[in-house]
Amino acid sequence: MLLDLYVAQSVGTRVSVTSASHASGSASTTALRYLKSLEQHALVIRTQDPSDRRRMQVTLSEAAITLLNRWFERTQPAKHG
Repeated sequence: MLLDLYVAQSVGTRVSVTSASHASGSASTTALRYLKSLEQHALVIRTQDPSDRRRMQVTLSEAAITLLNRWFERTQPAKHG
């Protein structure tokens, strides 16, 4: 889910809560609990969709982006040159 949000955000795509839940590959109730936990840890932000007030969107917080960038840096294979 975090990777899906990261990619979507990097290309400027808005992600609905429903779409993020589907991306997790989990049951929707499990995914919603996971999103709630991420929100409580200030890693995701839920906002109202400006074009449809019934829908909620989810984006990564700056803290989440920083953590994911660090993770990517640490997991990159060492370059031999």
